[in-house]
Amino acid sequence: MATAFTLNTGIYYHDHEKTTALKYPALIQVPNDYFARDQNGLQAAGVVFEYVAEGGITRLTAIYQNAPKVIGPMRSSRFISLKIARHYRGLLFQSGESQATRSRAAGDPVPQFFDTVGYMYRAAQRYAPDNLMITGTSVRRAEGMYGIAAFTVPKARQTLAGGAAATKVSVPLHYSTYTYDATYGTYQKTEEGHLYRDANSKQLLRIEMLIVLHTQVQLLDVGDGHGAHIHDYNLDSNGKIDVYYKGHHFSGTWSAASAHSPVTFKLYSGQAMTLPPGLVWIDVVD
Repeated sequence: MATAFTLNTGIYYHDHEKTTALKYPALIQVPNDYFARDQNGLQAAGVVFEYVAEGGITRLTAIYQNAPKVIGPMRSSRFISLKIARHYRGLLFQSGESQATRSRAAGDPVPQFFDTVGYMYRAAQRYAPDNLMITGTSVRRAEGMYGIAAFTVPKARQTLAGGAAATKVSVPLHYSTYTYDATYGTYQKTEEGHLYRDANSKQLLRIEMLIVLHTQVQLLDVGDGHGAHIHDYNLDSNGKIDVYYKGHHFSGTWSAASAHSPVTFKLYSGQAMTLPPGLVWIDVVD
């Protein structure tokens, strides 16, 4: 009954951090290793994609429609970052890029903004290379240099039908556990034993919806002569999803009409699913 009460009464967590409105999404590459945590500005993101980059270490692509005062640290993109940027029609912010990713981007160009003096800065309280930061006002200033059409990531809160109780969720590939807090109607994230907070507010990171997105992944030899490989995730077709929302688990599918259209979600019940206004965390796994 307690979970049903939460679903029906609309108990929602609101992030009160001051933000800068953007004309189109800013997609910012955020490292997720030990030295990068806790990151700045994740609570203000609309969507965060998490995926294994290499060596079992995950990386984040955080999508902002409204940029908080500070975001970071920032690192380089991966093949999947390019795909996410195409789907969500924004500008990809990053620091550096491998030759393999640069070559992949050339085949279907993605607007990218690299570390640039006057826009990004090194935070003295962090260790390099995980100390490159950007402010929300600099994000908007950088976006003004590009002629990208206005676009808003579709979001609307809805009631999902059915679902089984799910107050604790494990994503072993990302060493993550998510625990539901009925007081706020959100999930808290623990990864490698670390309970996430937003470094801007010093408050626990609160995830309104968790999506575990299942897809095919290939390990591709980047041809550097040293045997290095890069993960190539399929985000341009369809697959299965597990959705965790308001303490309930729902199953369904994801699909993309093309490489340049937003990823959409549907429950097995047939109900089309929208992303809620709060933070949506998407764990991309096989």
